[in-house]
Amino acid sequence: MRKNMAGIAAVLLGVLAGAGTLLCASTGAPQTAAKTAPAADTPFAAFVKKVVAGAPGNLASLKGAETEDGKKHHDEYQGTVTPDADTPCRLSTQHMRDGREVPWLYDCNLGPRRSFEEAKPVYEKAAAELRASFPQWKFEESRLGDEAKRTELWDLHAERPGFTLRLEMRDHGAMEEWTSGQASGKPGVVVEFSVSPNKGEHKKTVTLPRKTAALAQAEAKPAIYTFIEKVLAAKADGYATLRGPSDNETMEMFKGKLAPDNRSTCSILAMMPKVYSCELGKAKSIAEIKTEYEQVKAWLQASYPDIEFKEEMTGSADWDSERWAVSGHNDRVSLVLRATDNFSTVRYMPEEQKKTPVELGLSIRAIP
Repeated sequence: MRKNMAGIAAVLLGVLAGAGTLLCASTGAPQTAAKTAPAADTPFAAFVKKVVAGAPGNLASLKGAETEDGKKHHDEYQGTVTPDADTPCRLSTQHMRDGREVPWLYDCNLGPRRSFEEAKPVYEKAAAELRASFPQWKFEESRLGDEAKRTELWDLHAERPGFTLRLEMRDHGAMEEWTSGQASGKPGVVVEFSVSPNKGEHKKTVTLPRKTAALAQAEAKPAIYTFIEKVLAAKADGYATLRGPSDNETMEMFKGKLAPDNRSTCSILAMMPKVYSCELGKAKSIAEIKTEYEQVKAWLQASYPDIEFKEEMTGSADWDSERWAVSGHNDRVSLVLRATDNFSTVRYMPEEQKKTPVELGLSIRAIP
């Protein structure tokens, strides 16, 4: 379930579009007025159609008894419609949590956790049935990540008026191990079906104006520039001189000894590509961290006038999933500044993780 998800740093993205194929059969027999009866729905297809029929009413008609987790806040219930007797579903109703509105969600894990190879045919079969059941819908599909690194994320979805239907496959076990720092050795891949209101996500990308070299030279270099250059100076030995204790038992990650200021914390991802990343600050909302984000953005532009920075804003304020990012590179370094609202993924985590879900981070990757 989505409630068990924690944040994960980044994955290498590669998008493969998928499209449904409608197969037709015909015979050489003469045409008659009678029409061939449509093929019966599979159990999964029949289940999906029942859920979709309830979407206009926020799935209220599918609300069963409260779950154990839902009794505290009266916002989570057993789903009364399931694909089979062994697959429970849950309905999270629209509610306020920590001062934010959380939209409704109907989701079901299609079976237990599996290995990636075991989960693939489950995903493929469900995806084929969705396309066959709704041939007029426009489905979009992406298959991201790397099986060897357990960063797989397969996603098939169709956006309809008022709701989005989604089928996902991801390694929840890897994310939980990343968070806890402890390897479980158990299969963790989950195939999940869900229906939720449309996110209304936006995406805006702009190229930031460059400062002239003369103007940049006339200005004093900010402290962030000195910090970045010290990090780059240590690239020859893979940041070995800047490595502190191991930060995660399941990955080559270490605490960074060098930080831009006393309140920042840094880490080193020692796998390829090697990245030195820092959490510069935390906040309750994107609006609260905007001033600091703009200041660091200005510092980066002033420090590296030869870099063409681009700014991308994605996500949805309604879903507490906004993400602002400024990125650019030259022949020495690739820099990424991010302000990310993680509330949509940590809203069910312990209280201390929900108080300041917005993170301002800076990633530094030396270019060989």
